Amino acid sequence: MTTILKRSALLLGVLLLSGGIAVLAFGPGMGRGDRHGKGPGGGLLGPRMAQELGLSEAQQDEIRGLVETRMEAGLGDQLRQLRQARREIRGLMGNPATTEDQVLAAVQAVGTLEQEVLVERFRLRRDVQALLTPEQQARAQEIHQQREQKREEFRSRRGNRIRGGDQIDG
Repeated sequence: MTTILKRSALLLGVLLLSGGIAVLAFGPGMGRGDRHGKGPGGGLLGPRMAQELGLSEAQQDEIRGLVETRMEAGLGDQLRQLRQARREIRGLMGNPATTEDQVLAAVQAVGTLEQEVLVERFRLRRDVQALLTPEQQARAQEIHQQREQKREEFRSRRGNRIRGGDQIDG
């Protein structure tokens, strides 16, 4: 396996793992159009999570306000840019004329955007946590740990594979 492929696989793994960092503040749909997490589950905004944590209507409204503020303040644009940068990488990977330097530059751009998004997600999660009671915070942490455990179980069943079923050389 070439150095660029190893670097790309490693970065992809880091990006995929880091996506779960803010699961409690972001659920399915975050940053996609105007849904803002109103999909199934929806992080702290979803009905299932709100019910599990016993969020009041006021808390739900405050959380929605925080998310909307962050999205309007730049997080929404960062998420769109990140999706576009990932599409560009996929395009480069499918083009036989692509050079290693092009892929490296694209991967670095994705890494930079991912870093910015993760910092913003952390800030949002921190702000959301401040709105929760100590009991809700403890329950949110418990749910987060359960989800992480399920992810790890899935990964171990799946083995050392990337999309498409290719094995990653160790």
